[in-house]
Amino acid sequence: MRLTRTLALMPLLAASLLAAGPKFTLQGNVDLVVASGDLAKMTSSASLTGYNVGGGLNIETSPGFGFRLHANMLSIQGVPGSGLEGRKPKHFNMGVDVFKTVDKVTFFGGMGFVDWRQGTATLSSFTDNGGLNNSGKGKKLSGRIGVEYAFTPQIHGVVSFTQTEFNKVYQPAWLGFGVAYRFFSF
Repeated sequence: MRLTRTLALMPLLAASLLAAGPKFTLQGNVDLVVASGDLAKMTSSASLTGYNVGGGLNIETSPGFGFRLHANMLSIQGVPGSGLEGRKPKHFNMGVDVFKTVDKVTFFGGMGFVDWRQGTATLSSFTDNGGLNNSGKGKKLSGRIGVEYAFTPQIHGVVSFTQTEFNKVYQPAWLGFGVAYRFFSF
């Protein structure tokens, strides 16, 4: 019986938390990706590796603090034989960040996943190696941290670091340098 009462009161508690009303902001972003760590071994260029393009929903629950739901498509140029050849953005990544804004600077960090879309690989460090689950295909855990600077209320410069899993050999990471445009608030 107690559980029933608790469940019945939850909407009332949630309503009181949202009384001030959260602020929602939609944003689009594009980042240039610079290889770090194992990603430099996986790609044909150890410097500018590709790009990340996507969007997010910022949910500011109190002034200067909130959460961001983000989704992006990652483009990298893998080494020949990796199954990652081609610059077409095909690796889906998404997650949830917590952010804190102080004046014009926003610090963020969070967890998510990267859905690696690996094609047929011929290099042993990218293949399944007799059923040892060494393929990069599928969803792999990721984490990211970063900082934004608000040039205007809509345009933010972004620097971020992302670390993720790929297979038993590689744990790629990258630096992102980009711009986010906040285009709609409600």
